[in-house]
Amino acid sequence: MNTAPLNTGLYCALDFDNEADARAIVERIKPINPKFKIGLELFCKIGPSFVRELVSEGCDMFLDLKCYDIPNTVAGALRAVGSLGASYTNIHISGGEQMARAAIDALKESSNGKTKLLGVTVLTSMGQIVAGTSVEEDVLRKAKLAHSWGLDGVVCSARELEIIRKELGPEFETMVPGIRPAGESAGDQARIATPQEAVCLGATNLVIGRPITKSPDPKATTQAILESMC
Repeated sequence: MNTAPLNTGLYCALDFDNEADARAIVERIKPINPKFKIGLELFCKIGPSFVRELVSEGCDMFLDLKCYDIPNTVAGALRAVGSLGASYTNIHISGGEQMARAAIDALKESSNGKTKLLGVTVLTSMGQIVAGTSVEEDVLRKAKLAHSWGLDGVVCSARELEIIRKELGPEFETMVPGIRPAGESAGDQARIATPQEAVCLGATNLVIGRPITKSPDPKATTQAILESMC
């Protein structure tokens, strides 16, 4: 049974170390899917001005910064992030309730509630055991904490979607990396799924990087993935 929210989004991960390659991909696929994820590497290279530019051009941005520090420092970072106009950003749930609530308040203040805050559960590069428990148990525990603290959703793999939907309902958002079209290499990801599988399990948004950015025809690959999600 398909339990996905309507219109599951697809964010293309701009995991580059230079502006030229990032801009080239944006120009190729923006006409059909203007949703992009920027992580730490590119953000540290070209930073806020690039995000503001893409937002001004109508792009939907996910700033994958995974903030994790003392509450005051994270609040300051999120206060700055909120002014950029991104749709999503994130923090590590492991930072604790005080950090999370400080981040929520700072982000609401600076973005006027326009930027949603997600909590990172367990990185998709990690395997089946975390601190003596299963990944699924650890992800659900952290997702429940994020929900109780007031975060908008979590970053998790497709493998945990079903239990998160069952426990926390359809409104709690899920940003799902580790997505690989059928036949693609897993690369450095341990917990992967196809776009179709993730959509059927209830993903709010998918994140796909190398299968698109390393494709000979990124636009055609993006189009094929979008069609497979319908």
